[in-house]
Amino acid sequence: MAIRNSCKALIEANGKYLLNHYLHEDGSEYYDLPGGGQKQYETLQEAVIRECREETGYEVEIKRLGAVREEIWDDPAIRQSSPDYAHRVHFIFLTSPVNTIRWEATAPDRHQIGCRWMSLEEMESYPLRMPELTDLIREIQEASEILFLEPVHRDSL
Repeated sequence: MAIRNSCKALIEANGKYLLNHYLHEDGSEYYDLPGGGQKQYETLQEAVIRECREETGYEVEIKRLGAVREEIWDDPAIRQSSPDYAHRVHFIFLTSPVNTIRWEATAPDRHQIGCRWMSLEEMESYPLRMPELTDLIREIQEASEILFLEPVHRDSL
């Protein structure tokens, strides 16, 4: 069994957040926070900066660690097909773009077709991988300390 560290970024600028846009093979779409797995000998901070550059093309600066949350997939098929992704610890960082320059995304995620800036209100009308994302962002923004969130158990993609 593997437990994977995953760094996620709340990239905020001018009241909007940058989300990755994904399209599944079946045509369904969803949005999610930029970020991904920490590599061996890489710090969490280095991982989130690298992942943002690879997936969005933006260089970001870290404001602070906002929250830590476990995500556990209960579906046996997911556990079998993707054991390295079935149990993750997400470290969610509040970040902002270093400047307005956007480079080409060098390593977008599988099924990622782009990125989009959205306000919290806009997010509520789009399919999100984490349906609770807008509430989570509000909670992290309002917190004065790092939040240790309840684990999330997921049944299906």
